[in-house]
Amino acid sequence: MRDWHSLREDLMRNRANLVRIDLDTAFLLAKIATTANAGSEKRKRNIRNARIAHDTVMRLYQNPVITAEEKAKLENKLDQLRAMLEGLGETFV
Repeated sequence: MRDWHSLREDLMRNRANLVRIDLDTAFLLAKIATTANAGSEKRKRNIRNARIAHDTVMRLYQNPVITAEEKAKLENKLDQLRAMLEGLGETFV
C-alpha cells in the first residue's frame, strides 16, 4: 500500500489538473459567448456556464491542497479569464 505522502502528492496533482481543465473549459465557454449575438440565449448560457466554471476554479484554487507553484501558474490564466468575463458584463467582488 502507498504511503500518505505519495497519496497526498497524487491528490495535489489531480486537483491542479482539475483546476486547469475547469479553467480551460471556462475560457472556451467565454470565447463562444463573445462570438454569439448580443442578448442571444447562446451568449447568456455560455456566460453563465463560464462563470460557474470560474467560481469552481476559485473554490479549488483557494484550497491549500494545491501547491504554491501550481497556484502561481494558474494566476495569469485566471486573470485573463476574469478580464474576458468582465468584458462580457460579469462583475466580481
